[in-house]
Amino acid sequence: MKRVPSIAHDSNIRPGRGRTIRWLRGVANRLRTWVVVRLRYRYVTARGAVRIPLSVSIWSPGRSVELGDRVQFGPRCMISCDIKIGNSVLIAPDVAFIGRSDHGHRLVGVTMWDGERGEREQIEIGSDVWIGQKAIILGGVVVGSGSIVAAGSVVSREVPQCAIVAGVPARVISYRFAPEDIPRHLESLREQGIISCPGVNNPSDSLS
Repeated sequence: MKRVPSIAHDSNIRPGRGRTIRWLRGVANRLRTWVVVRLRYRYVTARGAVRIPLSVSIWSPGRSVELGDRVQFGPRCMISCDIKIGNSVLIAPDVAFIGRSDHGHRLVGVTMWDGERGEREQIEIGSDVWIGQKAIILGGVVVGSGSIVAAGSVVSREVPQCAIVAGVPARVISYRFAPEDIPRHLESLREQGIISCPGVNNPSDSLS
């Protein structure tokens, strides 16, 4: 049976918000998410607490969109591919997840309008990931757990775990932790059940 999304934990809420505001925010979020997951996009599987504004657009050619626990979308995000997202993921406004080969364009004498659709390329987003505003993630990409994608980046290849990537195309500019601390962080996530949550396809636990 499809799980009804719960109210997302408010550990990342702005400080100073009163209990009433927190409660109202939770109720409004649950209503919005129910509309998106149960009415508009019924093939979306939410395995925990999610926040999905009504302005988020979803189209999955394989009708395969899996969201883990504590996944938050900003306004006007767009999904136009098959995708799996892990746990504790923050997605800023206007982020786009798009297919890499949606339209054939290499046949002489054939317009792109008439070209065949390319292969479905699933995107995989690990856990403990932060994706900045207006970033674009291309089909077939794996974004490793613990990583950060800077605002405005175009991600066209795999992102190592705990890496910070930026640019067009996105490249590794730094890591969140010192090399010796990365395994400790990932192990802590595993102990908390954030990585390798049953039913959520997370990228490899080893650093690329």
